[in-house]
Amino acid sequence: MEAGLELPAFSTFDAMASTVRKEVNTSVCAGIHERMSAPERAGPLRLLEERESDGTTLFNRLKKPAQGPTWSHFKNLAKRLEWVDELGDTGVWMTMAPVHPQRWSGTMHSGLIWYIYGLIS
Repeated sequence: MEAGLELPAFSTFDAMASTVRKEVNTSVCAGIHERMSAPERAGPLRLLEERESDGTTLFNRLKKPAQGPTWSHFKNLAKRLEWVDELGDTGVWMTMAPVHPQRWSGTMHSGLIWYIYGLIS
């Protein structure tokens, strides 16, 4: 480089991004936990204990990504959203989440997953 300056290696940026991601996820999980009442915390814990007919936990059902944009997939996704809403007032849990409104539902879903991963570890 002309000025004698070099950019850090990719691994350096990757490590920095990993650290920031961990801090953000920890903060989101802590916020969700603080906004949940003790009885509401039982809902996400139940996802780790109860099993579906194939032996997988209900947490796997929560992690399942949306399928292609078809009407039947949309109806299945709407049913899954109703199921997630039965866990508690997710709107309150995700209050003050640092997210753009267009990404709200994905972030709420991800926030719950981060929170449950925090319960596991």
